[in-house]
Amino acid sequence: CTSLTTVDLPENLLNLGVSDSASSVFDGSGLTSLTIPKSVSYIEGPISSGCNDLSILVVEDGNMTYKSHGNCIIDIAEHRLIQGCKTSVIPDDGSVLYIGINSFMYITALTDIIIPNTVLEIEEQAFSSTGLTSINIPKNVISIEGNVFKNCSSLREFVVEDGGKELYLSYNSSS
Repeated sequence: CTSLTTVDLPENLLNLGVSDSASSVFDGSGLTSLTIPKSVSYIEGPISSGCNDLSILVVEDGNMTYKSHGNCIIDIAEHRLIQGCKTSVIPDDGSVLYIGINSFMYITALTDIIIPNTVLEIEEQAFSSTGLTSINIPKNVISIEGNVFKNCSSLREFVVEDGGKELYLSYNSSS
């Protein structure tokens, strides 16, 4: 549904998402912006994987569970970035400790991103099938889970900063 460019979510919407983490609500659509109502208290799975035209992610003020910052959707209590887009700037204010599962998956328009020093973990397939060309992993990152950069055919440079005390890499051989 690449012709879908706008969507109006109801103001009383409580839950948004899909139970299958390999798909997303607006998978591959032509959305350019997405606003999450303040009523949403549960988001399951990625919501905009493959939305390469998406450049604005907003959570309405007053949402007690999620917030937006730098075109990222963040779970406030878990300090987890759950969805990004091609223009995302991951906040460096400590509000993001974890880059969540599938949070940028299939966003081929994402060609670069800065991971701030406040991030501790990058979860499964976070940047899978993106257009990243290089990535710098800060020394404070202690875990990179399976398939984080799977199918990143443009990725040419992977740098881990000196000075880190430990880094756990996991690999999933079945994917």
